[in-house]
Amino acid sequence: MLVKMTTSDLDLLKEYAGRNSEEAFATLVKRHLNLVYSAAMRQVRSPQLAEEVSQSVFSDMAQNANKLRPGTILTAWLYQVTRRTAIDVVRREARRQLREQIATEMNAMNATADDWTHIEPLLDEAMHALDETDRSAVLLRYFENKSLREVGRTFGTSEDAAQKRVSRAVERLREFFVKRGITVGASGLAAVISANAVQAAPAGLAVTISTAAGLTALGISASTGAGATAGFLGALMQASRTKLMAGLAVAIVGLAIFLLFPARERTGQFAVTDASPPTAKQNQQAADSATQDANAAGGQSEPDPLKLLLAVARARERITSGSLEFDLINEHFGPGRGETNHVQIAALFDGSKLRYEQFGREYSYTYSADEAEAEQIKRRADSMDREAAVQAGLLKPFESHHVMSFDGAVLLDYWETDGKPYGTTIDDPSRGSANVIFDPRCLGLSAVLSQGSTVENYLGYNGAKSIELAGQEMVDGVPAWHVQVRSQYDALFDFWIDVARPTRVLKQAHGSNFVVSKYDDANPRDPIPTEVTTMDFRNGAPSFGTRFIRSNSHFNVSIDPASFTLAGLRMQVGTSVSDNRIHRSIGYWTGAGLSEDLPPSKGTEPQSAPNLAELLAELENAPGSPEALDAAIWIMLNTPDGPEVEKAADVILKEHTRDTNLASLCKELERVRHRCSKPLLEAILNDNPSADVRGTACFALAAASLSWTGIAIDPGDGCSTMCCW
Repeated sequence: MLVKMTTSDLDLLKEYAGRNSEEAFATLVKRHLNLVYSAAMRQVRSPQLAEEVSQSVFSDMAQNANKLRPGTILTAWLYQVTRRTAIDVVRREARRQLREQIATEMNAMNATADDWTHIEPLLDEAMHALDETDRSAVLLRYFENKSLREVGRTFGTSEDAAQKRVSRAVERLREFFVKRGITVGASGLAAVISANAVQAAPAGLAVTISTAAGLTALGISASTGAGATAGFLGALMQASRTKLMAGLAVAIVGLAIFLLFPARERTGQFAVTDASPPTAKQNQQAADSATQDANAAGGQSEPDPLKLLLAVARARERITSGSLEFDLINEHFGPGRGETNHVQIAALFDGSKLRYEQFGREYSYTYSADEAEAEQIKRRADSMDREAAVQAGLLKPFESHHVMSFDGAVLLDYWETDGKPYGTTIDDPSRGSANVIFDPRCLGLSAVLSQGSTVENYLGYNGAKSIELAGQEMVDGVPAWHVQVRSQYDALFDFWIDVARPTRVLKQAHGSNFVVSKYDDANPRDPIPTEVTTMDFRNGAPSFGTRFIRSNSHFNVSIDPASFTLAGLRMQVGTSVSDNRIHRSIGYWTGAGLSEDLPPSKGTEPQSAPNLAELLAELENAPGSPEALDAAIWIMLNTPDGPEVEKAADVILKEHTRDTNLASLCKELERVRHRCSKPLLEAILNDNPSADVRGTACFALAAASLSWTGIAIDPGDGCSTMCCW
């Protein structure tokens, strides 16, 4: 078929879909490439990324060639797909640049032999956390030191594809170590693994193992024949069991020292206290008597170190909620990189729920479309302090405003740059955060703080191998009890507790890193420090320090539950919201909830979001009512996946699957893609008497399933050909 330039777009698509006509497809690309590339370029501001977006858009067109409904205006369809794809690429690049900036700030782009001592105990656990394909790629590239061409050949892909896979896998390893307090750049991590992960086995071991294998193949057992054979095989089996147990212990260590550097051994001998995990009753009794024991200590008497730790925990845990402000000063040390950052933070907490709002200045590398030039800009900027890099035009400063919320299930992060909304992300809290967010009651108990950790976690007395009183020492002129806690994994933590006020930790140390705390002498019952200074050492020299100065604190006060929701982020209307757990944009903030379409910028007054606590109460008090159904639908479509969504889905499953007004819910479930969406859609498909609702549920179920496997379909196809009743 000779393609004419006057042939309509849909006819060309039909020709391509029906006969796989490359000429028809090429004509479509020629017609619309300038439009797609230009739209992408306006979004991504990079010729290379614009080319990537354009390729992705036309790939989507090819996949959907036989799915577009009659009457579709291909130009409009391509423009919309370009926009969505470009937004995804911009977010991806922003996350990548942020990770690079963090790595630079931590001055950890190059790993050293000292880094290997931290990485080695956790390496195999980190490798296990990768999926099988990524793990194999790292093993081939850095354990066996194969070339990228060989790695690609093994996977049946190109060298470029192998490079991307290996880089992605190393980045995931780096993130694993960062969450455990080991900061190292991706390039440094790859180098240190390549140099140290595989060591030469003892000479002669291969011959010995081969000999034993040969004897086993000949049927010579350990119980027959020469005693030497039996002895060797028995020893070999025992060695294997020993290594297996050691490997399991190493894997468990990672959990015990989450976000903490491995301890360095200390010398000295102390009396050991029984450190069996205390019961709740013992906790209470010990905490109540700790102050009395400590103050009574004199001459021959010394306090119980476990009771000292329990007194600290009990005093802080009596604070159940609060609001407070911090001035946070970050200081980086090192040749050519000395710099100081100042961040203002306002924090709310209610139990384990947290909301942190921070204002500060961040920096981005100056733009360059050429990759080689961009790398040169980064290297030059990294070699000098920030102000010098800004003066040289290598870094660009911008005002940054983050509002983060942690409700125990998800981590929300709304980001504004120079007063304009950049976007909101919903993430798995186990991945950690590049920004400051932690339980304020933990302040001063560790150099590295994170959301989800508790006072009890940081004090480490539960399950400890030993809790020892090392004696009485001075901390900045104040007498303190020195308590050492050795965890069940042999990590060593030191605490210095005020002798006169034993609910206060004056200093904490782990390895060479330490924390020093000051308190409000005018308020002796306040167990939270008003000023905290931390210092992180690398290779024996100071690398990174922080200083928290607390102000405007109010404890045990009522906190609005909405503070820990999307509405509590106080996003600007029109802010895009993405769920990183499903790698998907789920809508735009309207002021009252989420919408798939961008809200109008003018002419409508944004509504206020409903009160989540009241909606949940409706589900609890009258689950079968129409009001409960409305509440459940709002929660499912405007709340991040978590306990509230599960509760709403459960109410609909039990009470409302036969309701004939569920078509819009079914359509929206494919967008938000909660974990409970599939079973809920299946139940509606089975139970609902309305053909329209069943058809919409069927399509949404099919669309979600196909999207999860990388196939896209268009709702214009309808569902009559996919479902039978």
